Amino acid sequence: VGRDHLFEESIPYMFFIKEVFLMPKIESTCVVRRVELHNRELESGQSPWSIRQTGVYHKLSAPADVVDPRGASARSSAEQSSSMFILIAPSENFEAQLSQSLDLSGVEDRTAGPWIVYRLLFEDSLSGWLDYMTWLEDGLKEHVSLTEAQYSGTRLLEDLD
Repeated sequence: VGRDHLFEESIPYMFFIKEVFLMPKIESTCVVRRVELHNRELESGQSPWSIRQTGVYHKLSAPADVVDPRGASARSSAEQSSSMFILIAPSENFEAQLSQSLDLSGVEDRTAGPWIVYRLLFEDSLSGWLDYMTWLEDGLKEHVSLTEAQYSGTRLLEDLD
């Protein structure tokens, strides 16, 4: 019994991971949510925030010798691999940052890897959540204060009776 065979038997999901790694094409999809101020006129009780989402499809292709588990390939994966993204409804901020990153990679004569797209996408997605949660917290504090005041007022009236 070889060491690799023993390892695959002891961790059943490892076989799947190994097979995916050896495949010359990997496809993935995800939906990334973000919050943005919508800048519309508000009526009482309306939220100034909109929850948006971006659909992502990514296909990463590489020749079989690039993903050879023995590492015997003489060519780098950046030279041989190709990456295709389909982005549905990305934010304007993300588009600007991606365009700037791609422009910089061309000026500096280097290839932008596909992971820069994910980094920029998730960075953009996370940027508004803290402000949104702060807004929610402020609204909750106000609601709790009103509830406490109403409860205290009710108890005062009961004590007077």
